[in-house]
Amino acid sequence: MKFKMALFLLSLIGFTAQADVYPDHGLVESHYIKGDALKNNVLHLHHGREVIVYLPRGYYENRQKHYPVVYVLHGAGGLASSYFNDDPNIVEPDLQPMLDGLISAGDMPETIVVVADFDTRHFGGWYQNSPVTGFWRDYFIEDLIPQIDTKFRTLATPDNRALLGQSMGGYGALSIMLERPELFSAVTASGPAWMLLRTLPAPAFAGVYSAIQPQLANYTGKREEMTYFAHIFMALAQVNSHDVSNPPSFIKQNFSFADFQAISNLSLEYQINQPEIANNDYSHLAVFTGMGEGEGEQSLQSLAFINDELSNLGLDLSSKVYPGGHGENLKERIAEALVFIGQEFK
Repeated sequence: MKFKMALFLLSLIGFTAQADVYPDHGLVESHYIKGDALKNNVLHLHHGREVIVYLPRGYYENRQKHYPVVYVLHGAGGLASSYFNDDPNIVEPDLQPMLDGLISAGDMPETIVVVADFDTRHFGGWYQNSPVTGFWRDYFIEDLIPQIDTKFRTLATPDNRALLGQSMGGYGALSIMLERPELFSAVTASGPAWMLLRTLPAPAFAGVYSAIQPQLANYTGKREEMTYFAHIFMALAQVNSHDVSNPPSFIKQNFSFADFQAISNLSLEYQINQPEIANNDYSHLAVFTGMGEGEGEQSLQSLAFINDELSNLGLDLSSKVYPGGHGENLKERIAEALVFIGQEFK
């Protein structure tokens, strides 16, 4: 894995020593941002997370200028570093050359881009609050955004703040937007997790639970002891059907119908239909959703349904079906999402 952080940090040291020499590309910096919202989680995950920040060319040259910000939410199993890596085996595109190119071409304004590490033992907490893995949504809203606005010269207003999410992050971006629309002006969601678009019948999750019973019976807390989809179920159950007195899974030992329904109620459909949503103003928001045609008819129909529900909230929505499956053509998808956001910033 060829991670380029050291190179950019060395370039930062080099050009700050000579006031008349600046790099001809954006800079990538790695930071470690702590948050009270992640303290005291049952899994003892550290409350500090790696946060990688792209700074446009000229950030250190013109120290009076402030910039809009895009927050990128990664998918399940992803890391912040996945988006700043030229390893061909990593599905996420390298954002640094992409952003340099889009900004140079005038397709988006000079922008700060922030990618935080939301990984957990079960490949992510779905940007939800949980006493088991941590209060991830609170960390993002109450810890990360304010600290980014303090550490960097951001345009710290909703008109200059956007969310870009992929897969689990696409779901997270839309879910956070529904709860706190006043914080953002644009939101994009590529391949938002299909099983959390519509509210699935509780037996659907009961079937998954039944299938992973052999894994649960032998689980000692190590990531490699479970399949990917078992981890997904565990992560969702640790939000709404947890039991902090039942290690090492910290999910309920005996699930009821209500417990499976609680997991299903994490869906965007369920959230949209909560009474408090009617009190929120979404009219200022521009939203772009996308999904690969290879993700299946059920996924495409579910996204179409959610698109209609979102449009009914009064926001400005665009959507696109891309060729390929869930993790394919991400470079094209993310570049188009960035251009969409850039048009809202201009």
